[in-house]
Amino acid sequence: MNPTTIVLTPDQLSELKNELLKEIKREVSPQVKSSPYPLTTKIRELAGPTLGQDYQFVQAFSTIARKTLDFRHQAVLNDEKLESAMKMVEELMVVIEKYRQKQLSD
Repeated sequence: MNPTTIVLTPDQLSELKNELLKEIKREVSPQVKSSPYPLTTKIRELAGPTLGQDYQFVQAFSTIARKTLDFRHQAVLNDEKLESAMKMVEELMVVIEKYRQKQLSD
């Protein structure tokens, strides 16, 4: 065996592929549009590489956060609710990524 050869288990290979795909998506994704609302910007940052920055996706995440945390508009978010909303979006993206990876590997 060549001393410079790298041997990977199937799990390691799968993980490496997923990491490379994420990196490529980040590189080719358009720049995140800024927004006067920090939650919208955060949604675009997190969901953009996977789902795109389509208005419908941003609004869907925003609506889920607003309805769950009981606020009508991002302009009235206090720091505590903003932090909770951002954490919720992060957790939703983890779940979405899990299901997308499963779909890709099937």
